[in-house]
Amino acid sequence: MKITHISASLVFLGAIAVTPAYGASVSFTPTGSQLDQDAINDLEVNVGDTIDFSFVLDTSGLTANLQSLDLLLQQDPTELLTLDVFRTDADIAAFSDFSGSPVENPPLGIPTALFQRSDSIGVSPNSTLEISGTTYQVLPGFKNDGLPDLAVTVTSAIDANGIDLTLPALE
Repeated sequence: MKITHISASLVFLGAIAVTPAYGASVSFTPTGSQLDQDAINDLEVNVGDTIDFSFVLDTSGLTANLQSLDLLLQQDPTELLTLDVFRTDADIAAFSDFSGSPVENPPLGIPTALFQRSDSIGVSPNSTLEISGTTYQVLPGFKNDGLPDLAVTVTSAIDANGIDLTLPALE
């Protein structure tokens, strides 16, 4: 059985106008590829397979350390069973304050968790950092509903200057 819609969301943060340009992203691998007609990347897997995902923070384009990062993680538990979740040593060193909590009434009804991390030092500009990893098992609950089975979204990213990089650019 093939499961699709394991989203490989790349979320780019807003740019601050004039110069320099600010930016950061969080992505995960494997990213998959287009296997059907919707806009979501897919992985071709079988029921019972395990998939290891790596979540990576990229601070390319920043001019100050990233000190705070809030992420929403959506996971469809009818299609993916969480077997293991871990923060990397690099993430723990960069962000000493960390919390995770479920989101009530999540968008699209897909179970969602908010993960918040911060530190007075944080992550330097123009670097990449693996922040976490997860292992999932593919369940028989496949449904081709056009919704992501796994997605990550940056909801807040604040640099050492106090600038929230997720806000629209100011002219």
